[in-house]
Amino acid sequence: MNIAPRKKEKKENTELIIRTISSFAIVALIVSSVLAGQLYFQIFMSVICAGIVYEWLSVTNVTRPLVLAICVAMVMYFTNNEYYFRGIVILACTFALMLRKQKMNLTLEIVLLGLIYICISICVLVKIYAKFGFIFVLWIFLCVWATDTGAFFIGKIIGGKKLAPKISPGKTWAGFYGGLLVAELVCTCAGIFLVRTEHLYKIILLTLIMSVFAHIGDLVESLAKRYLQVKDMGQLIPGHGGFADRFDSLLMVSLVLSFFLYNFKAVHF
Repeated sequence: MNIAPRKKEKKENTELIIRTISSFAIVALIVSSVLAGQLYFQIFMSVICAGIVYEWLSVTNVTRPLVLAICVAMVMYFTNNEYYFRGIVILACTFALMLRKQKMNLTLEIVLLGLIYICISICVLVKIYAKFGFIFVLWIFLCVWATDTGAFFIGKIIGGKKLAPKISPGKTWAGFYGGLLVAELVCTCAGIFLVRTEHLYKIILLTLIMSVFAHIGDLVESLAKRYLQVKDMGQLIPGHGGFADRFDSLLMVSLVLSFFLYNFKAVHF
């Protein structure tokens, strides 16, 4: 009797259970912070930002990453919405001076680019909350979750041709389209009731944009991990890896979505 396949199946089932429990815990924390109000959401996202920055600095071999991550959290929390981007510029310049003589896995420019990308993505999400309200932010999270869930399960069930084998061997085209489909079904239905807009096509279009860039955000993080030769950015979240592994899609979605919201006035309240 071949025991190896059974052990592998049992391990996969255990990992799926752990991943599911962790997912519910994360969802509960996020929804609670969103419903609690802008201040609590800003505090929560400042902690998430610090966690992602800590992981980024750790895998790039920066010394004292925890201290620097705490500095990021302080800047994110105490900086007013109107001065977020000025705070990030000052933070980046300060980090450039502090890190210029350190031996890192990547160049200083790429390390700073990653830092700026993380901070700006979190900042614009907090600004979206301030301008469009908690319901719209919940809808954004829902779209990211629906995309990830659809891609994971449909990709696992159908399998097939790989999406980007050199970047992320586990991702398939079936998972990609499955994520889009689940996101459109879930978020278009939810958007009709949650997001007030003049035309249904705007909800469908925004959902499609968010879902596509959720996939791209996931691939960007996978590319970084592949280059740095690490399996996960961290180990703080059981079944998922680190903060960056869990919020990679959200970073890209919030950044791209803010461009559409503020330039094309896609949603009206």
